[in-house]
Amino acid sequence: MSGGFVPWFEKSPKPRSRPINAKAEGVVTSGMFKGAFARHRCIVPASGFYEWTTEPDGKQPWLFTRTDGLPLALAGIWDRWRPEGGPALDTFCVLTTAANADTSMVHDRMPVVLPDRAAMDLWTDADADEVLLARLLAPLPDGSLKRVAINRRMGSPDRKSTRLNSSHQIISYAV
Repeated sequence: MSGGFVPWFEKSPKPRSRPINAKAEGVVTSGMFKGAFARHRCIVPASGFYEWTTEPDGKQPWLFTRTDGLPLALAGIWDRWRPEGGPALDTFCVLTTAANADTSMVHDRMPVVLPDRAAMDLWTDADADEVLLARLLAPLPDGSLKRVAINRRMGSPDRKSTRLNSSHQIISYAV
C-alpha cells in the first residue's frame, strides 16, 4: 500500500487531494472516508511519528515514541482504486485525534495510537460495532509518549542517510 488516500470512487489515481491523514472526528460521516472506516480499517506500524516546531533559527523536528519502547500501532483506513483495464491501487491514511499532554506543546493533533492488542484486534475486526470503534479514536493517556529532538537535516531533500542522530535508526510516519 502507499500513503495518500485515494477512495474507490475517485475518477483518477491522481486526484486533487491524497490525504496522508484524516481527522477521527469526521471519519464516520465524511463522504471520502466513511466507506473505508466501515470496511477497510488497518494498522500502520511505526517506531515513531514526527512533528515540527518553528524556532527562531528554523524548524525543529521532534520524534515521538512510546515510553515503554514498544512500536506504535497507528489506526488507519485504506481503500482500493481500480482503473479500467489496469492494476489496482491500494492506498491508506492514518487517523488523527486531539493531542495529549505529551504532544500538545508541539502540535494540537496526534495520530490515533491503538494502545494494546485488544484495541488492535477490535480495530481490525470486520464485524466490530461502530460505537466501540469510536471509543478507540482518542489520544493515548498522558505519559505514554516521549519526544526527542532530531537533527534538522531530517527534512532536507539532500540528506544521504536515514541515520538522523547517533541513537536512532528511524522507521516512522510523519503526521
